[in-house]
Amino acid sequence: MEVDRSERWREGKGRILVSDSHSEGRILVSDRHSEGRILVSDSHSEGRILVSDSHSEGRILVSDRHSEGRILVSDSHSEGRILVSDSHSEGRILVSDSHSEGRILVSDSHSEGRILVSDSHSEGRILVSDSHSEGRILVSDSHSEGRILVSDSHSEGRILVSDSHSEGRILVSDSHSEGRILVSDSHSEGRILVSDSHSEGRILVSDSHSEGRILVTVAAREVSGHRVKL
Repeated sequence: MEVDRSERWREGKGRILVSDSHSEGRILVSDRHSEGRILVSDSHSEGRILVSDSHSEGRILVSDRHSEGRILVSDSHSEGRILVSDSHSEGRILVSDSHSEGRILVSDSHSEGRILVSDSHSEGRILVSDSHSEGRILVSDSHSEGRILVSDSHSEGRILVSDSHSEGRILVSDSHSEGRILVSDSHSEGRILVSDSHSEGRILVSDSHSEGRILVTVAAREVSGHRVKL
């Protein structure tokens, strides 16, 4: 049946409403404000407006009242993820999917291919995992003062910390260190350097040669301490 398109324009307030066999009951909407995009709204979209256009390279762009102005993107490359980009993300692509357990994964031009992860368990931290981290989870948050905190399967639950102040050292704090900061670097020859509130600014050193002792260095003087349980 021939449809009067001028009538359709008038009823749709300038929009063209389209329904066809490929739309699975969706209502496809295109108007002069959409710059050639196809806007899609259906019963499955829960009031969202799905947008696909020539610029989206086959992606389905989703914007709804719950997204606070964000553009949600799902495409064949996203493996079911929902990609989110909004005015607050400064060009980042935020990713949330069924595998992320509610986390928000963030990848942007500043992250050099890393996947930044923030979730309810991270207490505002930004978790970073990338191809250079060998499966480690790098953590940076407001409490770390610019440090990169690293936790991985090799660290046995420790939190490894490296920052601009550590001069390339890896700072390690774990449940066994009783709040101490354990430090290992290229200068320590495999020793574990320990500094804590009990050491009064000293650097405590324990290594495979010390048979579990804590070696204490004060200024340039090294003395042998007692055997201490770490």
